[in-house]
Amino acid sequence: MTLYEVSSEMAAILAAIDEAGGEITDEVAAQLDQLAASLRERVGACVRAIQGIEAAAAAAQTESERLAQLATRRLRQAEGLREYVMRCLTAAGTPRLDLDIAQVSIRTNPPRVEVDPQDVTVWPAEYIVVTPREPDIRPNRAALLAAHREGRELPVGVRVVQGRRLVIR
Repeated sequence: MTLYEVSSEMAAILAAIDEAGGEITDEVAAQLDQLAASLRERVGACVRAIQGIEAAAAAAQTESERLAQLATRRLRQAEGLREYVMRCLTAAGTPRLDLDIAQVSIRTNPPRVEVDPQDVTVWPAEYIVVTPREPDIRPNRAALLAAHREGRELPVGVRVVQGRRLVIR
């Protein structure tokens, strides 16, 4: 059997392995057994395939890392432009702008509770949650937000913030 014949048969076998999700099925094993007359040729064909597959996997891994970095850079660019557009609209006193390609508006986010790291065990019981699965005491953010809405005083280290975001539709 010539090297070309071994290579073309090996390509078909590799396709069968790929279709089987990377598994060597009994059918594929039988094809591998018939691949070449000698053990040396059969093992050599497999080793060449292994080296090629591992090189392709390394190249794919490198490419995926490059693409992940590119995606991160692009998202950072978009965020920077969003912040710029928000500053421009705010400076102009225009919370909404209708364009031919989109509608741009500045929206206020719902209020959220921020808690400075401290010992919450000194807080009133209504503002803490004890989780049975985890022996942990945590702030009850819903109760804290409700107290803020009712105008009650919040414990030390708690603040309610309400940011803004740019909406593009």
